Amino acid sequence: MRPSDNLFLLIKSLTKSEKREFKLLAQRYKNSTTRLAIRLYEIIDKLPEFDETKIIQKLNISNAATVYPPMKVYLHRLIMRILRNGVSESSTHMIIIQLIQDIYIYEERGMNSLMLKTIKKAITLASDMEEHHLMAMLIELDCRIKLDQNINIGKEFLFDTEHLENKIFKAQKTEMRFRHLFYRLWLHYKLYRKSKSKNFIEQVSLIRNEISAYDLDEIEGFKAQWYFLRINSVLANIEDDKSAGLRYCKHMVNLFDHHPGHKNDNFPSYRSALVNFLVASHRLRQYEDFPATLKRLSEIECNSEREKALLFSDSTFYEILYLMNSKQFDKIIQIISNVEANIIRYKQLLPESRVLTFYNNIAIACFLCLDYENAHKYVNKVFNYGTELRTDILRSAALLELLIHFEIGNPTIVIYKSRNLIRELKSRNETTKLEQLTSKYLKRIRGSANRRDTNRIFQEFQETIELLHAVNPNNPPVFCDELILWLQSKNK
Repeated sequence: MRPSDNLFLLIKSLTKSEKREFKLLAQRYKNSTTRLAIRLYEIIDKLPEFDETKIIQKLNISNAATVYPPMKVYLHRLIMRILRNGVSESSTHMIIIQLIQDIYIYEERGMNSLMLKTIKKAITLASDMEEHHLMAMLIELDCRIKLDQNINIGKEFLFDTEHLENKIFKAQKTEMRFRHLFYRLWLHYKLYRKSKSKNFIEQVSLIRNEISAYDLDEIEGFKAQWYFLRINSVLANIEDDKSAGLRYCKHMVNLFDHHPGHKNDNFPSYRSALVNFLVASHRLRQYEDFPATLKRLSEIECNSEREKALLFSDSTFYEILYLMNSKQFDKIIQIISNVEANIIRYKQLLPESRVLTFYNNIAIACFLCLDYENAHKYVNKVFNYGTELRTDILRSAALLELLIHFEIGNPTIVIYKSRNLIRELKSRNETTKLEQLTSKYLKRIRGSANRRDTNRIFQEFQETIELLHAVNPNNPPVFCDELILWLQSKNK
């Protein structure tokens, strides 16, 4: 997007309630500038896509080239005023910022009693949420104002202030150190983990050695403990220690349970902690805690459309993952309409890869429930999404399409598409073992002489794919699990 698109994107991000609040605020300003801003807002709100030329034309004013740029700024500020009010009500951090603004307003008006009361409230909130930098500023403000009002306040007050500031500095120093270590590790993990370069190994070793000197119970503060656990969970991933990874992810969820005030904070995110626990459980194929954790996810309160979109994306993705791994494919069918409705609702906020995964998994569920028509419909949704497909989703959808055409009796299409798929994978230097075996056995089944021969080939097909799966059960070929499920249904 170009910079001039920003106002368009901001307006398109507004919820119905935010739009209502904007109109109520704008109505309070009865002047020509605000009336023109409302007109600009309504023009942009109705446009399906950004077109600055069309916006200026619809404004239909003689001096549009001069008026339009400052009008965008004015409208942007009006909208941000509404959004700030909403954020200040939902974010503890923003509540503290608002209280600090109130403190300066009270000071200007000489309302000392209310000012000191507000400082005390802000310090308590900042302490509860471990906003160390804000606490330091508030304590300095508290000290200055009290000394201005009463120079005889005494040495004890100054000693207590100094002690508290030293404690804050120590806590902030520990948190900052763990934060720096985490981001350094995360950066190397995301950029260099596949290469296993000498620098990557050295950095991981240095961080591991430093972090090993600490024990969770000895670390003070929620945020410092969170960074400590997150570092250890990443180290477990690097070392492919799935059990340790799950253990640290469980600790992170427990950390939020011990500090419930942080569950509504933006960072670190309680939603992310629950999702990381689900990911770690899935890696070990342990699904007994999924229902309870999914329930926790569904109970999270969202304060914006973006948060609602993220929650829908994560909770639905892992719900479908759980249903697939517990072979409850019929329950996936039951939630398709809800998934479709939310994909439309959050279209601008969902990653394309997540939408493609939804369509692919729904297609698999329909196929395994013998609904070949809808299975084919969702396979086509994957192929026609109009984006560069992820390789794993492409392979899954392509193999599923072969099985659909096999089931509905299109042998010519099966032959044609299997050849194209194998040729395409080879052109990308990817392994084609699963695709070649599938093509081979589908051809043999089509040419079988009788039912007994067909059953024998299906049994052999299943045994062959299970052997392929056993080569690397923790990371089998794409679509291998689903193919085995289909073969098992054939060999009952």
